Amino acid sequence: MNAAAPLLVIVDAANVVGSVPDGWWRDRRGAAERLRDRLAADGLPGHE
Repeated sequence: MNAAAPLLVIVDAANVVGSVPDGWWRDRRGAAERLRDRLAADGLPGHE
């Protein structure tokens, strides 16, 4: 893989959010935003 090429990660958010019964169905938009924020904050393991 070319080191200069941007990294693209595709996340099936519906399956990730739906896998945890934390009441996401009452606030679907909020659940998606929380997932987005967690992914952005944590970054990707091994990616600098």
